[in-house]
Formats: sequence, C-alpha cells, structure tokens
Amino acid sequence: MDPNFHRPDELANYLGFKMHRRRVESSATLLQYFGFQEDPFGISPNARYLYPSQTHQEALASLENGFYNNRGFIAMIAPPGMGKTSLLYRFLEDTQETARSVFLFDIDAECEPRDFVGYILREFGITPAQSSSEMHRQLADALITETQAGRKCVVVIDEAQSLSDAVLERVRLLTNFETSQGKLLQIILSGQPQLTDKLMQASLVQLRQRVSAICRLEPLSPEETVAYIDYRLKQADYSGDPLFTEDALKLIAETSNGIPRNINNLCYNALTLCCTLKSKLVDGSMVAKVIANLQLESQSGEAIAGAGDVAADEPGARRGWKRADRLFMRLGTASAGYVMLWVPATVLLLVLSVLGVLRPSELRVPQFHKTGDNRGLNVKVAPAPVPAAAAVTTPKAVGAKPAANRKASELGNAVGHHVSVPSSAGEHAAVAPQMTAAAQSSAMGAVSNPVTPQQGPAPTVPEAVPLMVQIAATSDAEEVDVLVGALRMRGYTVTARSDPADNLIHVRIGPFYSRDDADRWRVKLLADGYNAIIQP
Repeated sequence: MDPNFHRPDELANYLGFKMHRRRVESSATLLQYFGFQEDPFGISPNARYLYPSQTHQEALASLENGFYNNRGFIAMIAPPGMGKTSLLYRFLEDTQETARSVFLFDIDAECEPRDFVGYILREFGITPAQSSSEMHRQLADALITETQAGRKCVVVIDEAQSLSDAVLERVRLLTNFETSQGKLLQIILSGQPQLTDKLMQASLVQLRQRVSAICRLEPLSPEETVAYIDYRLKQADYSGDPLFTEDALKLIAETSNGIPRNINNLCYNALTLCCTLKSKLVDGSMVAKVIANLQLESQSGEAIAGAGDVAADEPGARRGWKRADRLFMRLGTASAGYVMLWVPATVLLLVLSVLGVLRPSELRVPQFHKTGDNRGLNVKVAPAPVPAAAAVTTPKAVGAKPAANRKASELGNAVGHHVSVPSSAGEHAAVAPQMTAAAQSSAMGAVSNPVTPQQGPAPTVPEAVPLMVQIAATSDAEEVDVLVGALRMRGYTVTARSDPADNLIHVRIGPFYSRDDADRWRVKLLADGYNAIIQP
C-alpha cells in the first residue's frame, strides 16, 4: 500500500486491519507458547467463560425466576465491561428448551416503534405487515401459537439505554399480550446506568411500575479477581504452573477496579509481553509496563509508575513522539518479516512530529509595548481622607481564615465561637487603596513596629457548613414519591423538600459535616445507579 496515493481514512483502516491481523497472529502464538486450547482472555462475549461470582449468580437467578414466574418485565443494569451480554447468553442457554427467545442488540437510537416491532416479527420468521395494527395482530397470533405449543416467549434487549422514549413506551404496550394464565411475552431490559435515568423519567412512569425486578452487577473483589483469572485459564484447558506472580495479580486487581473487561485486557497484553520476552511467568514489572502502555489508572486516580505525572510535565511535541513510539511498539512487537508495515508507519510518524512541533496554540508572535502601555504598573489613585486611627486597625487577620472543607472534628473547642471583627476594620480594608500619603506613612510605621495585641479570647473559626448529597430536583411530585420510595427500600434516609427559590422538589440525604462522609455516600448512590452531587 502506497501511503502517498491514499486518503488518511484509508491509511487508518489499513493500520487497523494490520493491528487486527497482528492480534489474531499473537493469539495463535499464545496458544502454542503457553499450551492453551483457546484464548482465555478473548474480547467476545462467551457464556462458557462467565465467571460465577456472587453478583453474577444473583443476577442470573433473578432473571430465571422472573422468567419462569411470568413476571413480565425484568431489568439488569451494570457499567460497561461487567459481562452483561455473557450473562444474557447464559440465560438464553439455560432456557432454550422451554422458551422461544428473541435477542435484540445494538438497536439504532433513531429506531421507530414500528421498526422495533418489525425486528421482533422477523425473529419469529414473519414478514411485517404495512400497518401497525396489522403488525400487532401478527405478533399476537405468533405469541398464542408458541404458548399453545408449551413454549414461553421472551424478548431480550441489550444496550436498552439507547432506546428512545417512544420505543420504550411501545415495549410497555407489548406486555399487554396476556391471558388469564399469565403474560404471553416476557421482556428483559439490559443496559448501562443511563437506563436508570430513562426509567426515572416522568413520561415512563407506567413502564417503571411494570418492572418487577432490577438486578445489578457489582465489580469483583481482589479475591474474586484472582479466582476469575484462574477460572478462565482452566476454561482454556490450561493446567500448568501458575502464570502470574502475586505482585502481578495484586497490580491487576488494583488497576482493573474489578471490571472483567479490564482484567481481560491486562492479562492478554501481559501474556503477550511475557511471550515476547521468552518467559513463562508474568511478574509485576511486566504488568506495570502494560498498564503504562494502556494508560490505565488506579481507583485513587494516580497513574501507575508515575506515567501520568511524567506525561503531564512533557511538552506537546515530546508527548506526540511518545504516542507514536507506543503505536510502533504495539504494531512492531514480534513483527519480523513485515517490512511493508513500516512504510505507512513512517508517514504517520512524520505527521505526528509535524503536528507536535507546529501546533497553532504554541506559535509565539512578538509583542512590542510602548512605555505608556504598561498601565498595570502606574496606577494612580485619588487620595481620600482617612482617619489616622483606621491605619492602626490594618492587622485584620486576627486568626487564620479556615479552609472551606475543614472537618468539624478538627475545630476542637473552637466550634460554637465566632471571631468578632470591628466594623471599622472592614471599612478600612475597602478604602485602604485611597489613603493619603501621611496615612500611608503612618500605616507603614505601624507595620514596621507592630503593636502587641492585648490578650483576649482565643480566635476561633466559624462552624462547618453542613453538606447534602442531592439525588434529584424536579417539579413532578409523583416522580418524587416513586424515587423516595425506591431509595427508602434500599435503606437510604431521604428528605424531599420544596425550594421556593427554584420551585423544585429536592431529594437529598444528609446532612454531613465531613466531605469524606458525603463523598462516600455519593459514590454508593452512583454505584446503585442514581445521580448524586454534593451541595452545601
């Protein structure tokens, strides 16, 4: 491929193809080098590799119980990379003998309700009719036929957070297909935490009321992370000596945050590096290098091995060179024989170097100033008469001003007292720039020969401002009732008060007198799928 006669997008596609082929070749090398029967850390969802952690087992049990008991609607909500799709595959495998299932995924956000019903009909082998009413009749006949044959019908919708409100409302209407024995159609909504925000909208309150169960997937603990890695190695028929040292496993557990997709990426790249170095054991230094290349950070936000700190201090041109170097490392690892790969890589290196050196934001234009243009150094203030006594009150800082987020426990005996500052001090601070020359001279003398203040009550600081964690602010009272009820069922102590300033009902928990405590509850709410912000 000659890069001189191709567009940049074609060059990018070519490089992407090369990287994909390199991963396939690298996987084949790993299988042969370590004796795997298949890639233990593949990127495609696979029900056989679903690790039976406690959170995944509970979610699978909730899905199957809701299905067999005709509960109608079930929702599964989890962050990306937690194994939602693999869990859905396991559910479909477990119920395939008694169910007629339809699995819908990656539905376009612009999908119309009529198109959505058409997708379901095509999965049943039915050509959709022209009108919506005829399509509903077709679907009703298909559901009745399956029910009479002794099979339950279930529609599984993956990535449901991308569906529009109109499509979700049509999904609710599909559950109206029922008989006296129960629902004819079971629906499972699976999505990311944004799905919670959609279900909490006032326009979807009827759909939210029909959701009989919500199951969530939590990140793996460090112990579960180690067991997860061992489980996937065994599924790949590996039975040799341990491949990871304790330091390597600990670093993977800390950096991955317990997310299976992150664990897979770290383990795969660490094994690839180990194979390149002709070693049979992945140690902590190998994992640290992989983390630096992948730019992953730990929960504390600190980059591993200080890579983030170094990158932040480097100029733009040097960072551009390092990005190119990392790209070549990934493309060129064990790349003997692929000489043509360096042709487009060289062009890409030149482009990155030019962009890094000649960035518009770093161009410098000389500025010439006249002597009279530097107004900031020649400010003249009209003198104003100030009482001489006011100059003596210049030491305004009786006590150090406390930090805004100072904990109440750090205030000690000072809590409950207030600093008394004479009003003349505040007035003097406002007019200090307008003092006459005599007053300024007097004030300078007072500063050079400070008067020892009289011993009085110990200066104290104001009380800490209580903090609240706000979950929602809305004018819909019905929505507030539903939200408060759901939060209280989860054990939260919630308050809902109307604020005349904005005419909204604020749903909050608190008060907290420590930002750490408030942030701890904020993180817990976010983990449960709710929005949460800290407010005074």
